[in-house]
Parts: sequence; C-alpha cells; structure tokens
Amino acid sequence: MIPDAYEDHSFWPRLRLGLKDELSVARYALRPQSTRKFVIFAQGRSGSTLLTSTLNAHPEIACKKEILGLPRLRPLTYIENEARKAAPRHFGFHVKCYQLAKWQRVRDLQPFLRQLDAHGWKIIYLLRENVFEQAVSNIYAEHVGQYHFLKDAGAARPTLPHVDPNSLLARMRDRMTFRSWEQSALLNLPHLALSYDRHLRYESAHARTFERIQEFLGVRREALPISLAKVVNRPLSEMIGNYREVAARVRQTEFAGLLEPA
Repeated sequence: MIPDAYEDHSFWPRLRLGLKDELSVARYALRPQSTRKFVIFAQGRSGSTLLTSTLNAHPEIACKKEILGLPRLRPLTYIENEARKAAPRHFGFHVKCYQLAKWQRVRDLQPFLRQLDAHGWKIIYLLRENVFEQAVSNIYAEHVGQYHFLKDAGAARPTLPHVDPNSLLARMRDRMTFRSWEQSALLNLPHLALSYDRHLRYESAHARTFERIQEFLGVRREALPISLAKVVNRPLSEMIGNYREVAARVRQTEFAGLLEPA
C-alpha cells in the first residue's frame, strides 16, 4: 500500500490538462475493442525510452510514453480509448509506479494491475538492478539537461563536477522503495520481466531481447533498429568529479556491492 503522504498537491491544476486528452479520445469509446494491449511498467532511467522507441519502429505496434503522467478522471477508460484509437495495431504505453500514486491516486497497485490484466493488457516489467548507476544517470541527465542521446551522435559526454553523496543515497533508497511497490504489485500476476542491466544495456543482447518481447506480444518478428544510446557512456569514476568521495560514502552503506571494482 502506498502511503497517503506520497500524494502530490498539484493534482487538481494538472487534472485540467489531463481532461483535454481524455476528451480527445472519448469519441473512440464506441469502437469495438479488438486491439492487443500492453503496458511497460518501469521506473525512469531504466531503459524504458529505448524500449518504447524501439517497439514503435515495429509496423504492428503503437507504443506511447507516459500517458498516465498527468491526472486522468477515468484512467482505465482513457487508456482503453487510446487503444481503440490505435487499432488495428498493438497498443502500449509506459507507466511508472509513482505516476499511478501521484496522478491516478492509486493507493494499492496490485488491484489496478489486476484490472489491466483482466482487460487483456499484457505487462512488461522493466527494472534496473544497479540503483547506484540509475540514480547517477538521473542526476547526470538533470545536470546536462538532456535525458537521451542518439546512437550515432558520437560526442563525449561532459562530466559531473560534483555529486552530493547524501542526496544520491536518498535517491537510491527511493528507487528501492519503488521497486518493492512494483514487485509486491506484480506478485502472482503474469508478466514478462526484463532487466536493463542484462537485456538492454549491451547491444549484444538486443536482438534476443526484442525477439522475446515480440513473441510475448504476439506480433510478427521484425529486426528493430535501436536509435538511442546510453546517457552515461563512460565509467562513473571518470564522469563524477568527486567520485572518490561518493564511493567512500556508498561503501559505508548497504549499496557497497554496486560500486565499480576498484
């Protein structure tokens, strides 16, 4: 159960924006629901954008980003109408557990996911096992003002001059809290589990990973182009100006095993 304290008080002002989208797809409500549907259930900085953009290259798939990143008056009706609009292609979207808590006011994630499953939504669960790298990736993207790079850009990324160790640890612990919410919600629910670290991080794993996903979704197998590259493309020890300070602090915590070998 997600605590009430997680509620965001900007809900009502943002709901007006969300309602515009709901009204724009409401006209599809009477269209028969024949679309095959899926949801990518994942935190940020876990490879979700790479996954979403690559699946979108498939001629039978329409995959949107975080369409529940705004409050929706009737979120389940809204996503069903988005799926009807996408027909005859398979329709999917990415959602984060904390978006369900903040914007859709879902206090218990498992009943919500069970509703999706009951209505034919397949669930792809994507996690990033190394929360140290995940948190640094988020800080880095905020620092440079860019969350994604094109694969063929080729430019060296600038370094982070300083990372506050305590702020970093707080982010890492938040990530672990979110992971516990996700995994509790998925208990006994059918889903395809993927790891960024093992299935998306390295190009050598991409072909097999996207074969598995296409098999899971029931679409024709296609060789899908990968257009995005990692934001952090060098060892963290080379990209964080005060890496020694950060590493020394992390070594004092439960996350010590996530550091790069010395």
